[in-house]
Amino acid sequence: MEYCPSITIGQAILESGWGNSKLTKQSNNLFGIKADKAWKGKSVEIQLQSIIMKKL
Repeated sequence: MEYCPSITIGQAILESGWGNSKLTKQSNNLFGIKADKAWKGKSVEIQLQSIIMKKL
C-alpha cells in the first residue's frame, strides 16, 4: 500500500496546530489520538476544548 508522506505531515500539522497544541507539547501526541477505558498503556489526561462545526 502506497501513501503520500505529505498527507501524513499535513494531518499532523492540522491536529497539532503546527506542533503548538497543549497535547503535542505535553505528550508528543501530534495526531490527537485518544485512548479509551480499555487502554492499559501509559496515558495523559488533558482537558481540551473541541470545536464542532455544524451546517445550519
